[in-house]
Amino acid sequence: MSSALYAADIISGMGREVVVGGYAKMPEGTGARHVYETLTVSALVDRDSHTVLRADSTLLTTVGREWISDHLVGIDLLAEPNPFLALVERDFWGQSQAALMQSFRDLVRRYRHNIDREDQAQTRAREVLKS
Repeated sequence: MSSALYAADIISGMGREVVVGGYAKMPEGTGARHVYETLTVSALVDRDSHTVLRADSTLLTTVGREWISDHLVGIDLLAEPNPFLALVERDFWGQSQAALMQSFRDLVRRYRHNIDREDQAQTRAREVLKS
């Protein structure tokens, strides 16, 4: 593939949905710790608006997984301060509260890292197309 075609492909990446995950070690004494060492929170994110479209986690209970999904969907991952952390602190009373907060922070960190990396690639691609 020519560098101009590759550059055009990178630039035309808007309108996409991306999957990102965040991870944290599960605390001792939780049921999920016997099945999973880490709590994973995954989100399908609209790349243009940075908004979570769907979310899931490795919590064992359906109620916990649904709570996370219900409260993550619609969240802008670039919002500061992020309202999801305040919701978890106020309303999620499970033993894995700290792990949930850490896995969300990790998800946001990974998302932002990849956005920055992709933005840099798009800048380089535009330079290739100009030359």
